[in-house]
Amino acid sequence: MEMSLFLSGFRITLKIFWFSNELMSIISFSIRRRKLVIAIWVFALIALTPSLLHYSSYLNYSLSNALPKNSESQRAQALISSVLPQNSTLIALIKQDAYSVQTANKTLSFEKALSQVPYFSSSQSVYTSYASFLDKFLGNKTLYIRDL
Repeated sequence: MEMSLFLSGFRITLKIFWFSNELMSIISFSIRRRKLVIAIWVFALIALTPSLLHYSSYLNYSLSNALPKNSESQRAQALISSVLPQNSTLIALIKQDAYSVQTANKTLSFEKALSQVPYFSSSQSVYTSYASFLDKFLGNKTLYIRDL
């Protein structure tokens, strides 16, 4: 079976052997009414644009709302959260001279007090890095910071 298509003065001949008659009728319809087919596609894309722009607001990956409150996993999570607080972050800003020995000592004593808090994992500051450097090469870190 052959189909001929005229586009911009050029004749394009398609040799089609394996299509069924129904598919051939759809192809010939879309070739004959190509402007209508293009208009339908443009209209469909314009109609779908608002939903495509807000697609992420339709998705919810949170499983906590999907599970009932009395389920075993929800009760276990509540029990664990009450005993072991998770993802807690503390950021302390110091508004003093950063090069002062008193600031370094106060910061190190604050970090030492924080390390006594249950479930506290770690702390980091400029002074702890400096103190660990001094400890590595010179020995007692707090002695050298206090003597500066």
